[in-house]
Amino acid sequence: MKKLSLKILLFLLPVVLYLVFVLLVDPFNYFGVSGFISYENKYAVANVENPALFNLIEYSHHPGENITISDSRFAGKDIKLIESQTGLRFSELYIFDGMIKDMISGFWFANSKCKLKNVYLSVNFNNFFVTQRNDLVKSSETIINDPLLYVSNLNVLKASLNCLKRKYTPAGIYTQKSAEERKYLWDNVLSVTEQRYYKNYSYPKEYLVQLKEMKKYCDKNSINLYFVIPPTVVDMQNLIDNNNLKSQKETFVSDLSKITTTYDLDFSNPLTNSRDMFFDPAHLNKEKLSELFSDIVNKKTLKDTSVLRVYEIK
Repeated sequence: MKKLSLKILLFLLPVVLYLVFVLLVDPFNYFGVSGFISYENKYAVANVENPALFNLIEYSHHPGENITISDSRFAGKDIKLIESQTGLRFSELYIFDGMIKDMISGFWFANSKCKLKNVYLSVNFNNFFVTQRNDLVKSSETIINDPLLYVSNLNVLKASLNCLKRKYTPAGIYTQKSAEERKYLWDNVLSVTEQRYYKNYSYPKEYLVQLKEMKKYCDKNSINLYFVIPPTVVDMQNLIDNNNLKSQKETFVSDLSKITTTYDLDFSNPLTNSRDMFFDPAHLNKEKLSELFSDIVNKKTLKDTSVLRVYEIK
């Protein structure tokens, strides 16, 4: 009997050690009880391994009634600045590389965590299309709802090891990218976007139906829903015309504005014509993005009204 008990203990020991390891490192802050790995290191690793999982867990721990839901283009805003200028506490729920299906699922996920009041849903034309890719929110939610899935997930193991590596490896010295490197990265974003989204574009009427259902739910439950089309540099916008998608883009804006108030910043204007204001063709610098969003929330007239079009249901 003792030998059997010893064998069982020896068999279980690796499992116990692994559970302790995951609990200690906890790369996505699922348990939130260990400070062994700094939040900054977890955030850096998670943004490479699975940013959607990390952010959804964060929102689960700290849900908020005022929220922006987006991919990376509308994320990373200066929340403290926005709160100081609007008087409202805001949360960001973001799904990097997310499609419209992920944004919709993100709304229902946020709604399941608290009573929402103001929702600003970021919708971009190049992620508004039919796709068979897995829903990043639903796959993350499955893990969030089951601790055993979390600890046994290979993504969690990989992130845990990378967190350890980052903790004990001296940070490298950042070097400014050369003009040639910046141009390569810029052109690469344009090329990948065109090939991935515009070469075989298919307008997703089924997601319009889901957005309308979302709006009905919001009206019924006293939730203010807004759509925001974030800015991209003109180089990115030109891909739409180059692929004969101008009419689809116009339909996209029109369809959104028929559902709820829509703020469109993605057209040729002094802002989107300025490369210096963008980190890459799809990402406006965070200071300007935070400023624009604060003005949208406050419903103020922008200093330069040419950078924003507001479509309201009459």
